[in-house]
Amino acid sequence: MPYIPHTTDDIKAMLNTIGKKSVDELFNSIPSKFRLKADALKMDKGLSESEAKEKVEGVANSNRVFASSKNFMGAGAYNHFIPSAINHIVGRSEFYTAYTPYQPEISQGTLQAIFEFQTMMCRLTGLDVSNASMYDGATALAEAVMLAYRAKREKKKTVIVPKNLHPEYDAVLKLSLAPFGLNIVHADLDEKTGEISTASVKSHITPDALCVIVQSPNYYGVIESAAKDIAAIAKAADVIPIFVCVETTSLGMFKSPAELGFDIAVLEIQSLGNPVAFGGPYAGVIVTKNEYVRSLPGRIIGETKDIDGNRAYVLTLATREQHIRREKATSNICSNQALVALRSSVYLSLVGEDGYRELSKTNYALAHYAKEQLEKVNGITIKYSGVFYNEFVVSFKSKDVREKAYTSLKKDGFLPGLRHGENSMLVAVTEMQTKQSIDTYVDSLRRYVA
Repeated sequence: MPYIPHTTDDIKAMLNTIGKKSVDELFNSIPSKFRLKADALKMDKGLSESEAKEKVEGVANSNRVFASSKNFMGAGAYNHFIPSAINHIVGRSEFYTAYTPYQPEISQGTLQAIFEFQTMMCRLTGLDVSNASMYDGATALAEAVMLAYRAKREKKKTVIVPKNLHPEYDAVLKLSLAPFGLNIVHADLDEKTGEISTASVKSHITPDALCVIVQSPNYYGVIESAAKDIAAIAKAADVIPIFVCVETTSLGMFKSPAELGFDIAVLEIQSLGNPVAFGGPYAGVIVTKNEYVRSLPGRIIGETKDIDGNRAYVLTLATREQHIRREKATSNICSNQALVALRSSVYLSLVGEDGYRELSKTNYALAHYAKEQLEKVNGITIKYSGVFYNEFVVSFKSKDVREKAYTSLKKDGFLPGLRHGENSMLVAVTEMQTKQSIDTYVDSLRRYVA
């Protein structure tokens, strides 16, 4: 969209129309002490187009670009292969410029794309109904807890959160739930396996317990082997179990949330055809049982027939204040991240069911190969013994050794992983790595920890 500023004559005409003498007069209702003074920003003199281009390029060149095979960073943003066809398909003007399907009679293509996306999310999770997506996994989790809160008629207020939940998700929960008076209690970690402690979860299940959250793979990459047992324990106590999956490619080889007995699943779909891209835009999804559909935030697209009997797609539910009375709205969160969700739909269509399973197995195999090679390096240990997917925690003898290795690996062109805790590093391996790049990474690490 081009930026076309108003001319002096345009501004004068608009001010005359509304009966104001100046633009400043528009802000008279704001006390002067709160208004920005004319020279407060201390901006430099404007640049010409060529000067601005040179300056922006200079800033851009300060960024370091790491080869995909040398990127071992994860922690919620994963470096996966993105088929070139995705950009060509979603870059078509009818997809790229479509804002939102308020008028179904002229939005059938957008509505169908969202409907197909919802269907794919239900197939991934085994649950009944999906919304059309939300900002990201963290905000979707907060909305899922509020869904549970409404389902229990706002009578329960304790949310059981594992200590191995992604810290950013934990932070968003604290911020989002505070205005509603919900209490967050943290279930302990099994320090040996890296899994949530079932005993700790049990100790927090009281009559006031609303829901229990289980992330698998968890923040440390570990699969929660007791997830099914925790879901059963929760249900027996009238507590809603919520499943969280940040690395969604793991669903290609591990049991689905429905198979594990969860009523609600929250997914982050960045891994499905969306680039890391400085942290966004991403999209979160809530998938649940039919019984909760009326409390599900966001929009839900349905299939029906038009007056002539032809297949048609409609906005079946939209429980946002834009669509229904404000006091009846489930949430005012963004209805859906249509373009991000579309990318994931195209990605899943291109990969297919067999390809998705193969992708998961490749991630698993390469990550375990990396772990086996790293275990052979003196001075390095794998922190947790639990079964993991494509991410794991590596511990060093000390913080100084970790920092030396981290800095040196970056000089060698590696993005080594995410520094974690006092002397550890969270390392992720995806299909973008090869055995050769893993071997090179391990050999470099061996030199620096010696």
